[in-house]
Amino acid sequence: MEIIRLVDRVGADSLISNGLFENVVLVGPAVIAPLENVRLQECSFDAPPDVLFIEVPEGKQVVGVIGIRNSTFRKCEFRNIAIIGASDAIESMRKELRPAEQPATPPPAEVEAPPEAEAAEASEEAPAEQHST
Repeated sequence: MEIIRLVDRVGADSLISNGLFENVVLVGPAVIAPLENVRLQECSFDAPPDVLFIEVPEGKQVVGVIGIRNSTFRKCEFRNIAIIGASDAIESMRKELRPAEQPATPPPAEVEAPPEAEAAEASEEAPAEQHST
């Protein structure tokens, strides 16, 4: 996967607008503020949700963050990047995230062999006894 420093994609207005990021690793340090029409599809973050999100009161102005507008992030990994926003925006983002501690697809279930099969395998693996007369 290509590695992109998120700050390198920010304009002079502190915004990323009309971006499409797909199958890339985005690295910080950074705090992003989803402003409008931001989609996270099958993305993962390297931090658990309790430290990933920074909640601020609705309408509160913040500085020093990267605003995101009209952008889609598809199958991306976010490293050392937090999300700031009002509670409703944070809740919307939470729903789109894949938890970091869970794999994208669950591992296959293990099936135990019945005891009769294990006994048969053990007898096949045991060396044959030699008898001499």
